[in-house]
Amino acid sequence: MQTYEFALVLTEEAGKDEASAKKLVTELLDKVKGKVKESKILGMRQLAYPIKKTNRGWYGIFMVELEVESISELDKLVKVEEKILRYLLTRVE
Repeated sequence: MQTYEFALVLTEEAGKDEASAKKLVTELLDKVKGKVKESKILGMRQLAYPIKKTNRGWYGIFMVELEVESISELDKLVKVEEKILRYLLTRVE
């Protein structure tokens, strides 16, 4: 398994509290047999530009373990999830 940094911008309702944001990410990773090692919620921030007619979003950074073969499946799941405005998955060396 590889370690990745999974950065997310969630809708206001999805990130009402840290527990709901962690639950959303954990459920996504369970579907692709990944796991969350640690998380850091940065809180509600003003977006630089509107995304899906939204001006504010919850920022969170998660360190996750995931198989390389599962990345494309995770990508598909994240794109379908309406609560996620933007995301970035980068490998940690």
